[in-house]
Formats: sequence, structure tokens, C-alpha cells
Amino acid sequence: MKHQKIIRHFLVVMILFTLPLIGAVRGKVRVFITDSKGKPIEGVKVTLISQRTSVVKHVIYSNKRGMATHGSLENHIFEFTFEKEGYQPQKKMIKIPAGLLEKDNITLYTKEEVVMQMQAKDPYAQAINKYNQAAIFLKKEDYEKALELLKESISLDDTIHQAHYEISRLYYLQEAYEDAINHAKEAIFLEENYSPPYRLLAAIYEKMGNMEESQKYTTLAQEIGGMSGIDKYNEAVKYINNGDVDSAIRLLEEALQIDPKLADAYYQLGLSYINKAEKEKAISNFEKYLELVPEGQNAKTATSLLEFLKKQ
Repeated sequence: MKHQKIIRHFLVVMILFTLPLIGAVRGKVRVFITDSKGKPIEGVKVTLISQRTSVVKHVIYSNKRGMATHGSLENHIFEFTFEKEGYQPQKKMIKIPAGLLEKDNITLYTKEEVVMQMQAKDPYAQAINKYNQAAIFLKKEDYEKALELLKESISLDDTIHQAHYEISRLYYLQEAYEDAINHAKEAIFLEENYSPPYRLLAAIYEKMGNMEESQKYTTLAQEIGGMSGIDKYNEAVKYINNGDVDSAIRLLEEALQIDPKLADAYYQLGLSYINKAEKEKAISNFEKYLELVPEGQNAKTATSLLEFLKKQ
């Protein structure tokens, strides 16, 4: 009898001792989720997977205050995955304490912000970004700013052949022919099957009076890219200089069939049709030239000729 009382007493003590421990097995977690500006994000899907056993899995969502809460979790280490459309998913390991509340903070970044962060760390990505910015200024014909950005591009990464080509083209417009040649040849070295720098070298050497080198690069350009609009245009200019207007018109028309945005071809056609006293065709081509490049090199002359022709 005395022995049974001792056993009962022992069991009562054990139960009283273990009750707090039983209640302490599970813990709580509260995660505060914000964007890069510290604003709470609602509706973030949070998936919890125990690292002790993959069977234990929970899914919760953040509320309007950006809070994602679970009130009863095993005393495990969980892998938390945070997902919401438009944001870069994130993972984080969080240990759930026995019987206690674990608080944590998570910042989610948009996919655009992640790309910008990557660019900030990657010289090649930065170089491409500078090249793309330069392309905008090239379109606006702000060549000074474009050249500045292109130089920054190749200073970050010297392997972008298009950047070297555009620098070469801008130096050509400035009549800095040696610099233009160096960058055009670098573009070819980086990408030998890219035809524009070959054509540009042909034009540069022609301006310098080196017709042998000009013909060499013209031939190479045609072997790589076929006969281009600019090739036809250059041939037409030779006929114009020799006074053969009919052959020039034929080649200019062919150039525009290949490249309808070749503005200078419209300008030269306008001049050629004036020479042949075909007023309406001259007017049409000057108008197309100004439509493509209203601030172009020959815009003032084209505008003056248009005004004169329309008065006739």
C-alpha cells in the first residue's frame, strides 16, 4: 500500500513537471514584410518547410500591415519562401524557439530593382546600360552626349563591338579619321561578321583619298552582308560626281528599296530631280528627307529648296 502511494506521488510530480514542457514544444513566428521603401506588402505567400522533416509544411499570407503570422509551429528550423507576383522570390532559414515568439523582417525587391542591383555589380551590364542610353541620344542626334556615354561604355567593358562601331561613326562625322579607323577595326576584331564597320572603313578611306583601301573594305562588306543600301548610295554618289545623273537616280532608288530610311538618298534624289527639271519628284524627296531627319545636316538647304520649288 505504501509502495502504491509512492508510485502515485511520483506520477503526479512527473505530470506536474512535464506539463510546462509539453506546452513549450510549439512556438510562434511573426514576419514583417516590406518593399524597398519600407512599405508593408499585403498578400505575400509564405511557405514554411521544416528542415527536420519535409512532411511538415505550412502556407500563410501577409495581411494589410505586411504581417505573416503562425501561432503553432514545431520547434524546428524552417525554410521560409516569400513569393508575390512582380517581386523577386526570397528564401530564409528561421529557427522556431520552443514556446516563444520569433520575430523577423524581410524586404522584397521588385524584379526591376533586382536587375538594377545586378547591373550595379556587373561591369558588362553597366556597359550595356550606357550603350542603350547612348542609343537614345544618337536618335536625337545629340552626338556629343552619345559619344560621352559610348566612351563610358567601353571603359566599363571593352568587348561591345557595337559601341566601338558607333564611336567610329561619330569620329567619322567629326572628320577625326584616325580615331574612327581605330574603333572600326576594333569592332571588326571583336566581331568579324558584323558588316557595318567594313562599310564605314570604306567611306573613311574614300574621304582620305585612299581608294584602294576603300574598295577593299567595300568588297569585304559585300561578302559579309551583301549589297546594302549604303553601298548603292555610295555608288550613286560616284555617278553624281561624274555627272551621270540618270545612273545616280537608278542607284539611289535601289538604295531606298533596300533601306527606306536612308535619308541622304532622298536628299540626293531631290537634287538629282532638280537637275532633270522634275519639280514634283524633287519636292517629294525633299519632304521625305525632312520627315526622317528634320534637324539633319542638309535640313536647312532642303527646306530652302522646297520653299523655292513650291513657289514655281
